[in-house]
Amino acid sequence: MKLSFYYFSFLFFFFSNLEASNSLLLLMEGVKMTIPFEVKVGAENSEEQTKVFEIVNSTFDEVDIIYNNWNPKSEISFLNQLPAHKKHKLSKDLEMFLKECEAYVRLTDGKFDPTIGPFHKLWTSRLENGGIPSKEEITRVFQKVGWQHIHIEDGYFYKDEEGVSIDLGGVAKGYAVDIIVDRLNKAGFDNIY
Repeated sequence: MKLSFYYFSFLFFFFSNLEASNSLLLLMEGVKMTIPFEVKVGAENSEEQTKVFEIVNSTFDEVDIIYNNWNPKSEISFLNQLPAHKKHKLSKDLEMFLKECEAYVRLTDGKFDPTIGPFHKLWTSRLENGGIPSKEEITRVFQKVGWQHIHIEDGYFYKDEEGVSIDLGGVAKGYAVDIIVDRLNKAGFDNIY
């Protein structure tokens, strides 16, 4: 008896939602920032579909040009190339994002650390050549890792150690999804998958 009640409730909910909405399911697939993605959105007409495409593409492009350290022209790549102690004015978006990263670094006692870039670079280069880093190399690179080397003051960024770099790969793609969902919701799209 309970099972048929749940089954009936599901069918009622399912069909009542179908009748209430004239939306078509728009499926958008692609590859952005080296990662395949799929976005499904309820859109009623071609004008809404165009709006969805514009929001998704422009957001990925924005994230790529600011936060993607694999893009040599991104703002984060520019910061990574700066010499130690050279200050640079941050965009408001990157300043806010880096301050959030700093909060997570502190919250996790450094277990989340976007300055892991030098370790990634070292290990990648050694593994590509069929080896692993030596203890001396690891010790040398360790000096260039740690959020304590990153300074954000009055909208300006600088690092206090040569070779320090930030790798936002662990969070930038998820952040892109958050922004896309938020922007689609603000544009009136509630059915996003």
